[in-house]
Amino acid sequence: MAALTELIEAARKEDWDLVDEKIPELVKDPSVVNWAYDSGIDDEDGNVRDFAASILEKARISKERFDDMRETIYGHMGSDSNKYVRFRSAFALAAHGVGSHRDEVERVLHEAEKDEDTADIARGYLGKI
Repeated sequence: MAALTELIEAARKEDWDLVDEKIPELVKDPSVVNWAYDSGIDDEDGNVRDFAASILEKARISKERFDDMRETIYGHMGSDSNKYVRFRSAFALAAHGVGSHRDEVERVLHEAEKDEDTADIARGYLGKI
């Protein structure tokens, strides 16, 4: 968990280059995915919530497990005060299954498409859902 703690601090400081570099390895650890869903997505710091949503987007999560997560992630997509948490939550839903929320996810992906930091990712997911 030392690596996770280090990356939580990096997210708080908006060191996204470090975070983005380390996420692919980090998401292989089930305890990190559990942290992202169990507490990271609800952290008071929007950057930590963004980091947690990114983990949920990129992790390999079974269909059954994601079925249990979908409504919580959908809630963040619809109401989080941080636009990047909303965008990353939409990406997680697009990556793992939108369920009955296709129209809402598509709307947020179109919003993310207008942001230069997330436009390419959003377009990629718009092509998949």
